[in-house]
Amino acid sequence: MGELHALARPGTGRPGPTGRQSPPTWAPGPRPLIAGLFAEYVAHPLVVPYAVFLALLLVAAIAVVLVPETGRPGPAQPRYRPQRVSVPSQGRPLYYTVAVASFRGVLHPRAVHSVAPGFIAERCTIRSPLLAGTVTSWSSGPGPPPRSPPPG
Repeated sequence: MGELHALARPGTGRPGPTGRQSPPTWAPGPRPLIAGLFAEYVAHPLVVPYAVFLALLLVAAIAVVLVPETGRPGPAQPRYRPQRVSVPSQGRPLYYTVAVASFRGVLHPRAVHSVAPGFIAERCTIRSPLLAGTVTSWSSGPGPPPRSPPPG
């Protein structure tokens, strides 16, 4: 991103966006809520999720087979020749910033999602799998709206 920013706005001296501005694609969404529903209201909570997943997988496979190909084959691709990855020394601080921000951005929601159900069950003495799944789903949320680039 920093390189793209430098190409788009040469001479501004401002770094490009960092990892904290990327959308939270790692959020679990409704999965904990659905798991809580299965755990609380289904007769065989360890079997039914796999059966539902298998049914959805079969529906997706059938859809893939039935949907026509929308693209045409292009020209033959050149042979793949991997190159050594290197980062110029002046660009390394930006990469470190993005690495730390990305690690923090992934670690914090995971910690909340693992601790919240246990906290509700032990500290609040509410042993409802549905409530634990609901809290975990709500804690992930859609995240903050993406930031717009600074004017200028």
